[in-house]
Amino acid sequence: MTKMSERTMLEITKSVIDSRRSELPITQHLKSAREYFEEGCLCVHHGDISVPVDEPDDIAVMFYLMWCGCSRHYQVESRYRK
Repeated sequence: MTKMSERTMLEITKSVIDSRRSELPITQHLKSAREYFEEGCLCVHHGDISVPVDEPDDIAVMFYLMWCGCSRHYQVESRYRK
């Protein structure tokens, strides 16, 4: 199985942002949520996913919520229990 490209992952994230917006933190907390992932996400630090540097906070946070699988993801346990 081949790894999905970062570009494809970002395109998928952008295509679902409106339908999944309710999963995002409130607007005032987007910047801190982004910083939370970027400072400590093992997926980012190990190169499994990249930092979407040129994207606004809402896209970046949704990207992390969709593609991060490490312990930094505060919903990761509930995602895998479903």
